[in-house]
Amino acid sequence: MVIKNKIEGYKKREELNLNRFHEGLFHKGEIEKVEGFLNKYNVEYYAVRSINIVGYKLSIKVPRDLVVDEIANHNSFTLSVSSHNYTDNLLLIGDVKIETNNNVWLWASKKEYPKGKDKTPDYNLCTDIFDKKLSHIKGFNDIYKYVIDKNLINVIVEFAVYDKAVGINNETVVVFEIRTDY
Repeated sequence: MVIKNKIEGYKKREELNLNRFHEGLFHKGEIEKVEGFLNKYNVEYYAVRSINIVGYKLSIKVPRDLVVDEIANHNSFTLSVSSHNYTDNLLLIGDVKIETNNNVWLWASKKEYPKGKDKTPDYNLCTDIFDKKLSHIKGFNDIYKYVIDKNLINVIVEFAVYDKAVGINNETVVVFEIRTDY
């Protein structure tokens, strides 16, 4: 599987029916569509992610009343229910890549998404699947099984694992983004 950009990743998550929070793809000026989304999925926090920018400042905890101001900064973006609505249920959040040779790369934290250089993750491992440390990380077995079951080998999976079922498929693993070549 090759994913060349954020739009391809967004479409591939839908095609593979990966569990995610309710989300929509919008473009600048689609205020009525955005307001319709906000009314349909009425929660405290939303995530706004730019489709065109890699490495942008994350806007993953935008209060409902500030969403319209936040989207003014983007030409194309996704708007989704934020993981911050479920922080009390979070077990593990971050990025994982499981390779065909059984190597595992895990960059994750227990309670809050590690934001690049701003915060050090609880786990920053480059190891193999046989490393016993992995079995002691609460939520790792869930994301490992999910990656295997969904055939996401050699794909970087940005994920969260919860202690209860959430998202559009009502599962404990949510996938925020998948990527390979960007």
